[in-house]
Amino acid sequence: MAFHSRRPRGGCFTIHQADALPHALVIVADGFKPIEVPAKFGHFEVQVKLAPSNSESAGEVVWKSITEDAYLRAVGNGCP
Repeated sequence: MAFHSRRPRGGCFTIHQADALPHALVIVADGFKPIEVPAKFGHFEVQVKLAPSNSESAGEVVWKSITEDAYLRAVGNGCP
């Protein structure tokens, strides 16, 4: 199963999946190299830095573990 979301820069989204692991987090944007990393179970704030398509550098994904309360606050503040 795939989850697709179009979000503006700095966009917020939540994913609720119940099917079997493993899952991957894939980020794709026009003009940038795609990133694919193994998804993690739990509540996280994920910061993504994409590398331009014509760059030799790679993008990066940083996972910051957050509490369930912090997650619920984010959802309550407009994160679908």
